[in-house]
Amino acid sequence: MIDLKEQWSNILARLSAVIPRSQFITWFKKTVIMEIDKELLIVGVPIPMGLDWINNHYRDDLLKTIQEFLPQVTALNIQVDTTLNNDEDPRHINQDHFSNKSPSAGRKKPREGEIQLSEGLSTKILDSSYTLSNFVVGSENRLAHAACMAVSGAPGKTYNPLFIYGSTGLGKTHLLQGAGNEILRRDPNKLVIYTTSESFGNDYIDSLAKRKMQQFNNRYRKVDVLIIDDIQFLSGKNKTEEVFFHTFNALYDAGKQVIIASDRPPKELNELDKRLTGRFEMGMICDVQTPDYETKLAILQEKVKKHQIIIDPKVLEFIALNVHHSIRELEGVLLQAIAEAELEHSTPTVRSVENVLRKHNRFGEIVGGSDPSHQGIRGIRTEEELIEAVSRHYDVSSDKVVGPSRKQEIALTRQVAMYMMKRELNYSLERIGEIFGGRNHTTAMHSINNIKSRIKTDVGLRRDINALRKEMGLV
Repeated sequence: MIDLKEQWSNILARLSAVIPRSQFITWFKKTVIMEIDKELLIVGVPIPMGLDWINNHYRDDLLKTIQEFLPQVTALNIQVDTTLNNDEDPRHINQDHFSNKSPSAGRKKPREGEIQLSEGLSTKILDSSYTLSNFVVGSENRLAHAACMAVSGAPGKTYNPLFIYGSTGLGKTHLLQGAGNEILRRDPNKLVIYTTSESFGNDYIDSLAKRKMQQFNNRYRKVDVLIIDDIQFLSGKNKTEEVFFHTFNALYDAGKQVIIASDRPPKELNELDKRLTGRFEMGMICDVQTPDYETKLAILQEKVKKHQIIIDPKVLEFIALNVHHSIRELEGVLLQAIAEAELEHSTPTVRSVENVLRKHNRFGEIVGGSDPSHQGIRGIRTEEELIEAVSRHYDVSSDKVVGPSRKQEIALTRQVAMYMMKRELNYSLERIGEIFGGRNHTTAMHSINNIKSRIKTDVGLRRDINALRKEMGLV
């Protein structure tokens, strides 16, 4: 019998040599093999964004690496399992892969990403981080958010069914799971099932094969709220469509709430049975669109708060200005920039983010990247350029940096500039003192030695220095 955890450990060890380390850490940490079914291998990822990013950038590399160890595998399916976010999840492989140590073995069969609600009732686990309160509301999603709030307050009594549509990565899953979490917060005794159309279909086929259709019907028809994602994938599965049609009718007639998400409005789901799309049109239909600049910036600020990190607002503005396709991609760029900065013991800069965007060549013309106020100076040559770069980083005017002020934030900026002038331009102490307001060489030496000493223990300062060197084109 194949040891899934050991096999995944071996696969990741090989994969880590194929793709950039920052990418590997960002997208493959906390991933697992969920199942191998003949030629199909199913990989679990902890967040929806990871599914999109791996599919778009590393699917071929991943499948090729898998086939080195499991040559029978010809198909790869990547699924989201939010329970993998739990650091204590026993399915995680040894973290040595992510710290340049040798991987270890010894694995147990992974759990399904479901929990038992009651006898015969189970649901995909709702991600507790998805709430309606932390969903960033903008003009492009305001109606959908308001509808979810209304449904959460009175399930089955208003906006039933609630149908939300929009392109991939715009927050539909957040809204669906947020509504489920809000309903349970208000009434923990409610039976809420969140699933996808694919899981619904697989459950039906499995129940049919095992002659447990009564149990299947009980599972889906005795709940208070059914939330189903990606309904468009029911197309072409005629029998499953029919079963869902009858399930929907049973719930609707019983006054139970149904919440549905799709990539298109009901009238454009031409592949589905007209009876089914007609049912969808009986309730509230809301769309979510691509967020505008202000909403994207607010989303990034929320993500930064969630990850408990401090990033220059100019960096967030630059990301919001250049990422256009989806919220998942927005967070993906942010997380990758953070991961690369952590590996290099620096902080994300506009220039480092620009490098992330250019690597993937999917973002079109980059706005602001060639503007010195955004991009930084490539390969500084003069003291003026260095002082300007350090002053901009600390948001202190260059006049104050070379002036007499002893304010703490200005003094630190001045000392960093002196340190870098000595290190990068190899100026004499006398010359440095002269540039910074006619100070003597003893003052310059004290400032430089102070920074040298602080760098050894002050992680934040060390990251500032590394980020500045990168921004200036010195690394």
